[in-house]
Amino acid sequence: MDALAIRIENLREALRMLQRCIGTAVAASLSLFLLQMTSLPQSPVPITGLVGAADPVLAKLILFAAYIASGFVGYAAVLHIVRIARSIDDGAARTEAMNFPTIATLRDPVVAFFGILLSPLLYLISVGIQVHASWPLDDNEPGLLLGALFFGLSPYIAVYLHLRKEVDPKPEAA
Repeated sequence: MDALAIRIENLREALRMLQRCIGTAVAASLSLFLLQMTSLPQSPVPITGLVGAADPVLAKLILFAAYIASGFVGYAAVLHIVRIARSIDDGAARTEAMNFPTIATLRDPVVAFFGILLSPLLYLISVGIQVHASWPLDDNEPGLLLGALFFGLSPYIAVYLHLRKEVDPKPEAA
């Protein structure tokens, strides 16, 4: 295999990794959303892989951690994707490699936007439900809430913005 073929295969693998991160984030945020919507939030929640059931607070923390970790691993994958894509000198090969079919690389920016940012939207709604349920907030809760929102939204927004630059590059001025 030549260097170009290896780079393209590495790029495809990084895109697959990003796709898995987006899928995990959607599953975690949807589960968190559904857990927030349950009418019996005090009952134990069965978690696959654990013996028995977990307290709803622990289940929410596990889902929150999975969602956050997926965002940061996805962002790391995007940085890797950008680095590999920029190392491919052949513009046609780079464009074709970035056409690898994933939600993040779709040419339609609206579909890609909603595909990448669906999980942050579900997360944002879940946080809103939690805030509504625990209103009025204590003195230290607004800072925790802003931190949770920042860490919950920023990696996904960065994923979208970085990847759109590579998928739809602006023509360079002569």
